[in-house]
Amino acid sequence: MRYKVQTGFAAIALLAVLAAVVFVQDRTQTAPSLQSSPAIAPLAAEAAAVQEPVMAAEPEEPSSIHVQGILKRGETLASLLSRYGISAKTVHAVNLAGKKVFNFKQMRAGNPYSIIISPEGELENYEYTIDGFNKVLISRNAEDPIGFISENVPIVYDIHYSIITGTVEDNLVNSLSDTLEPDRLAIDLSEIFAWDIDFGTDLRKGDSYEILIEERWLDGELKRYGRILVAHFKNNGQLYQAHYFSGNKEASGYYDEKGRPLRRGFLSSPLRYKYISSRFSKSRLHPILKTRRPHLGVDYAAPTGTPVQAASDGTVRFAGRKGGFGKLIILKHPTGHETYYAHLSGFAKDISKDSKVTQGQIIGYVGSTGLSTGSHLDYRVKFRGRFLDPLKLKSIRPDPLSDDLLAMFKSEMQSLEALFHAARYAVLKGDLKDNSSS
Repeated sequence: MRYKVQTGFAAIALLAVLAAVVFVQDRTQTAPSLQSSPAIAPLAAEAAAVQEPVMAAEPEEPSSIHVQGILKRGETLASLLSRYGISAKTVHAVNLAGKKVFNFKQMRAGNPYSIIISPEGELENYEYTIDGFNKVLISRNAEDPIGFISENVPIVYDIHYSIITGTVEDNLVNSLSDTLEPDRLAIDLSEIFAWDIDFGTDLRKGDSYEILIEERWLDGELKRYGRILVAHFKNNGQLYQAHYFSGNKEASGYYDEKGRPLRRGFLSSPLRYKYISSRFSKSRLHPILKTRRPHLGVDYAAPTGTPVQAASDGTVRFAGRKGGFGKLIILKHPTGHETYYAHLSGFAKDISKDSKVTQGQIIGYVGSTGLSTGSHLDYRVKFRGRFLDPLKLKSIRPDPLSDDLLAMFKSEMQSLEALFHAARYAVLKGDLKDNSSS
């Protein structure tokens, strides 16, 4: 459930007076009619008797044509511009100019565009929205009549804040179904708490959450969500809190209420959506070989093609086929741990021996290669020559904030919490008002 909060960080200092809302009514006065004034009437009559010569209307100058639309499936820059009479020569010049900031071959159906065509039928401007953050603008070069210049134009939004609350019945996405971007919010929320909660195995019916989030508005319309600023998630009776800290480049991220980083050495799981089909065991009946043997990892059942993430920063020690593992990736981590990702259907781009990866990076895709009865990921963790139960692996926290940064964090957290609680108060007040009127 989404509740909008009409405030911003600059208004935090005024939270003590949030309950007082002042409405300012515009007052306009209508000037008295000149015809109704006794002093003006004779002059008006005299003026009416004077016949002004009738001037012929001058022809209007032809104006530019403005076109706005949404890119259709299969439409290219050439097919789009030619539809409005733009020559192939001009399309080529636009392509050349655009290469400096954007490759027009990567245009996607559903994205907005606008075109301005001169009265002579020549292209003046072409603007294409790349994503939720940037546009590319192509405009005619004043110094070169047949050339164009290109620039990347950031999209400037009006920022509002809202609070989103929900209770899990079956899965996280469904609990966010009445929001603008349920899939994206579910992913963002699961990534924030990925080191404390395995959203594939730990989620329980009745789990609840409250989120303070940025809303990005354009021309009076909510276009997308921004960053989650505060998140409270209650999982199986335990409350987890996250506060975003801008800090510096190295320290920015999510922290708990005591200033401890939520990011750990290893993710709780390398998959976002899955369920455990087989756990770590010293003696398991192999589904194909029909013999009892150790299963030194965790099997996550998931559809073929599901992205697999690196559990931690590391280096690719192996990427290829290896016996019953099928397509396998082995990562070596600075802590001395190694993680195994087996039965993959394929590897992500640029994944090869000795390549560097970062935590959360997509390294491969779920499959069923090797000795496998169905699509799943066999995930293993090895340390000092011995395989560990990934579900019992104690995550390693990074270094805590320095004293100076910790003081900055606490100040920022207090401001965010004040905004968060003001939003909750507004929601509660609205609910009480609704109940009293029913």
